[in-house]
Amino acid sequence: MNTFTKVLVVLVLLLSAAFAATQMMLYSKRVNWHEKYEKTDAELTEKTKLATELNDKLQATIRERDDIKARKDSEIARLREDLDTRDQEIAKLGGEKEKLQDIWTQERTRVTKLEERLDAKDGEIQELRTRGQELADSLKNYMTQTEKLEQLNAEKDSKIGALDKQVAQLEKEKKQAIQHSDELDTILANLEKRGFHIDREPVPVVDAVVSRVDNDLGAVVLNKGKNDQVEPNLTFTIYRGKQFIARVYVMEVYEGHSLARVDRSLEYLPMEVGDNATTRIQ
Repeated sequence: MNTFTKVLVVLVLLLSAAFAATQMMLYSKRVNWHEKYEKTDAELTEKTKLATELNDKLQATIRERDDIKARKDSEIARLREDLDTRDQEIAKLGGEKEKLQDIWTQERTRVTKLEERLDAKDGEIQELRTRGQELADSLKNYMTQTEKLEQLNAEKDSKIGALDKQVAQLEKEKKQAIQHSDELDTILANLEKRGFHIDREPVPVVDAVVSRVDNDLGAVVLNKGKNDQVEPNLTFTIYRGKQFIARVYVMEVYEGHSLARVDRSLEYLPMEVGDNATTRIQ
């Protein structure tokens, strides 16, 4: 066998194998058309029945829709009538609103005027309160001044009473001084009759205080001097309260103080700083 023949044999074998495979595949996929027809017919019957049911439901739905539409149309007609009625009522209310608006405007004007009058009254009330406060403050100041004046009057009455007592005491002392002066005049007259001449010049009245004491030397320093009419040989009587202590005689006089010597014959108690000294006759 030549090569061409071998190739042709192989090609035939390959084509035979391909044909056999094709036949086997077609056999495996063959269709039973009778069964398929019966099955398709059953499916068609079922679908026809289902379509009939769906049609019935659709017709019922359409009728129900028509009923609903009729009811809705009736409802819409009724609502339109209500809407027309409402529009009429709204128009009526609009007219009433305009009237009420006019009334409100008038009332607002009245309220504004009343508020203005009220503000004016508030201003007057505030002014009256201010004046009342000022009057209250003035009255308070007047009462305070009255109380002060009453206190001053009471103090003056007290001072007047004290002055009256002092005047009475001074009158009493004056009478005693006049009586004592008369007694001294009598004594001096008797002394002159006996031949003793006494100078009758008035002794200056000086009240002093003992500022220093030396009881051993019998000397004291008084806080009065030339500026107070103190002169040498002026006699001072020393007292402690109402108690007589001693009698001293001025020896040296300076501007603001003076040095005096104690009369030992008229010294009853030792002198102390702070004792009172006077030229008055007590």
